[in-house]
Amino acid sequence: MNDPAVDRLARIADDLDRFIREKAQLGNDDPLDHDVDVFESGHLTSVGGLELISFVESRYGVRIPDAVVLDPRFGSVNGMSALLARQIAAAKNEPARG
Repeated sequence: MNDPAVDRLARIADDLDRFIREKAQLGNDDPLDHDVDVFESGHLTSVGGLELISFVESRYGVRIPDAVVLDPRFGSVNGMSALLARQIAAAKNEPARG
């Protein structure tokens, strides 16, 4: 049996990976470590970060508060995924994991 919270976390990570790869013009074979800060590594600029927030809000129908964006974990794909999964679950009154 699949855990919906784990599935959500994986979907978010996949969405973020695709978005960042597109913005950074990375191919599918180019490495994108999900634990590395995408801003410090140069994969996303601050403008790319704003576009990412807009993408997530549109894709998942939630508002991402400043507290989430300013969280130090909001630099890596894995950190963003966990924070966003909690935000989405809270908006839908569902349990979160991550």
